[in-house]
Amino acid sequence: MPLSARLTAPRPDRARPAVVLMAPRRARTGRCCDVCASPLDILRRRLRDATPSAALACGDERLQAPLFAMALKHIEALAEQGFTTLPWRVGLFGRAHVTCRKQAYLHPGHDGRVKFLDLDSGRRDAPMPPQMHYGASIDPDADITTEDQGALLVYASGTCLYVPPRHSGAVHALGQSWARPHRLDAAG
Repeated sequence: MPLSARLTAPRPDRARPAVVLMAPRRARTGRCCDVCASPLDILRRRLRDATPSAALACGDERLQAPLFAMALKHIEALAEQGFTTLPWRVGLFGRAHVTCRKQAYLHPGHDGRVKFLDLDSGRRDAPMPPQMHYGASIDPDADITTEDQGALLVYASGTCLYVPPRHSGAVHALGQSWARPHRLDAAG
């Protein structure tokens, strides 16, 4: 007796047969829609789909292509290890400042270099050069600021977002569909 016949066969203790919801064949492979796929599969598909359009939109495709390739390779390695979601809430690929309670701005007198205003002490300071991240976990409550190169954020929910050069934003907000990084302004 096939499995589907055994599952729907009437049981002596129940008057009605059990209801079995069988997904179409494509859904079981995780390729039909976002509902059926794991967050890691969704993220992998979005990285593949976003690569050409994001690179053309910002004009720095030779800098962006390695970020997307690095992230895609990392995601595929996690999938091969059996993960269905990222092991962290937010991952970062690329060169960026990750700060808390600091307002980023462009310093007009120093070739437009990024500087930070500490919101607690009011002190202005020049940061260390931005660190290169290769899929590093970052604090979702932090802020991200890019300088001359962009960065790529990947979220455990399956969202990915490219942050263009000289842009800033709150990491947790950038994971929402309505949020976009803002361009840094010069301040005196």
